[in-house]
Amino acid sequence: MSTNDITILVEDPGAANLVLGVPDALAEKGVTAKLHATGEACAYLRARGEDFTEAAPTPDLTGTRLLAIGTSEQADSIAFGWLAAVREAGIETLGLVDSPANAEKRFRGKTGDPLHHAPDRLAVTDAASRDAYAALGFEAEAIDIAVNPARMRAFETGTVLTEDTRATRRVELFGDDAGPVVLFLSELSDGLDPAAFRRSGDYSLAGRGGSDARTHIVLESLLDAAAGLSPKPRIFVRLHPKEPDDSHNHLTGELAGVNRAGDPLDACAAADLVVGMTTTLLAEARHHGQRILSVLPRNSERAWLADIADGEIACVTNNDAIAPALKDLLSAPRPEPVRPEGMSMADALLNALPADAPHRAAAAQ
Repeated sequence: MSTNDITILVEDPGAANLVLGVPDALAEKGVTAKLHATGEACAYLRARGEDFTEAAPTPDLTGTRLLAIGTSEQADSIAFGWLAAVREAGIETLGLVDSPANAEKRFRGKTGDPLHHAPDRLAVTDAASRDAYAALGFEAEAIDIAVNPARMRAFETGTVLTEDTRATRRVELFGDDAGPVVLFLSELSDGLDPAAFRRSGDYSLAGRGGSDARTHIVLESLLDAAAGLSPKPRIFVRLHPKEPDDSHNHLTGELAGVNRAGDPLDACAAADLVVGMTTTLLAEARHHGQRILSVLPRNSERAWLADIADGEIACVTNNDAIAPALKDLLSAPRPEPVRPEGMSMADALLNALPADAPHRAAAAQ
């Protein structure tokens, strides 16, 4: 029987990031929380040493005052069944959202209503996400902006990272060959709106023409730009957790390597430059204290990651700009870790507890 104040369900790595260390932080405030996971979130949490229970289709929520959910991109998400169950029981609900992308589809399910499965409150990680849901009709006052715990973790680990540790990781992950290492953070070229991740008429990057997949176009453009630099950097790919191992086999002869094992921040720290598109891992690398660059196939995608939209992450969107950006960043000093500011995710969960909950006042203290 569950007797936890808060029950949490996460389904994918993005949502899992939002609850790293959160049950322990809540425990320090006298609040009990139980973390459940399903899908890709299980392996992700397991690799980071988080304690969780694999989610059952029908939850036991006896004693729960708040259900917090982080959904995946599935129209028949298990989270929607959990939400329906707790609504019948009168339990408060909170949605955990890590980006503004696909806001109109995240809680739609198989209906035409973008808020059909929406919870009572939301905890989002940036103003763009808050504004996106408010535009859909979600009450703005019921949306809190909170720091992504993965970013705080990135900052904290970055502050204690030594050059000796960095050098050791570099040899382990990338070998000891001479020359700069550029780590490309791969992404899926599909999602709730597959067309958004395929070549379109407004693309300013060309790739090589053999693939219409967003990630392939950007990676091909990166490889072509790096080929003209001296010294020529070695390009490694860090696979997305949901990405098949053979995603970039057509580029095997040009890539220095492909990896997915271990903590991705270790790989970021060992590289001389981290290049990505709009993955939140790119923002984590910034907080970790790494050189970073976003390469996007069109200017409009800057809005997909708040750090890019706000100018915190350098971004280029045409082929001619990639090589100069690589050269400048590879020769620049490595930046210091950046501490994220704002409400903690644990306090966002406390804020969502019903008004008569004995621990809710802790959020204001």
